[in-house]
Amino acid sequence: MGLDVWFREDLEQTIMAVDQASAMTAVAIDNVSQPELVRAWRQGFRAALVTLAVAFGIDDGKGGDSGGQRRLDDR
Repeated sequence: MGLDVWFREDLEQTIMAVDQASAMTAVAIDNVSQPELVRAWRQGFRAALVTLAVAFGIDDGKGGDSGGQRRLDDR
């Protein structure tokens, strides 16, 4: 069985790309849907991405000083 290796920078870039896709989708549907539902969907989506970043040690998940770790919001 092969060993999969992921570089931290690649994971960060992937998470940022998915976040950008989510943001663009939210903007696109904001004009045709209920804005409060779009905001709630976006918040949930970002929470899932932060959870993924925490799992890979990219984000501390605390929303404050990350002790040297980069945060999803810092990008």
